[in-house]
Amino acid sequence: MGSLPRVLVVCTGNICRSPVAAALLARRASEWGLRVAVKSAGTAPQDRVPEATRRLARELYGLDLSGHRARGVTREMVEGSHLVLCAEEGHMEALQGLAPGACRRIFTLWGFARGEDCNLPDPYFLDDGYARAALMEIGEAVETARPRFTTWLQEGNHGD
Repeated sequence: MGSLPRVLVVCTGNICRSPVAAALLARRASEWGLRVAVKSAGTAPQDRVPEATRRLARELYGLDLSGHRARGVTREMVEGSHLVLCAEEGHMEALQGLAPGACRRIFTLWGFARGEDCNLPDPYFLDDGYARAALMEIGEAVETARPRFTTWLQEGNHGD
C-alpha cells in the first residue's frame, strides 16, 4: 500500500487561514471516508495563532489549534505534496515560482473548489465579527471542495 495522498494548505503567516483550513479539511475528509495527510505552512510564518483565531476555530468547528506551530513553506514541501491549496492568488503565484514543476498541483482553495480563483479573507487584523465571517468562509470553501476533492482522490491524481 502506498503512502497517503499529501495536501499542503498555505497562507501568509500560517497562524490563521491555513491551519484552520488544514485541520478542517483533515477532519472533514476523515468524516467523508477519505484518507489523506494534510499539513499547513506559510509564506511568511508568524509566531503564534492569535487567541481570537483559536477561540473562533473552537467555537465554529470544534478545532483545537493550541498545539499548532507556524512553519515556513519550502520548495521541498510543495514538490512533495500531491495537492497544494492556497489562501490567495499571490500565494499560488509565489509557490509556482518556488516550485515550477508543481504548477499543475497548486490552486487557491476557492479555485480548486469551484474553478474560480478568489482570495480567502485574512482574519488576522479583523475584528471579531469579520474574523468569524472569514473563518466561516474557510468552512464554506472546504465544504464546496468536497466533490472535486473526492473525485481527485478517486482518480488517483496523487500517485508517487
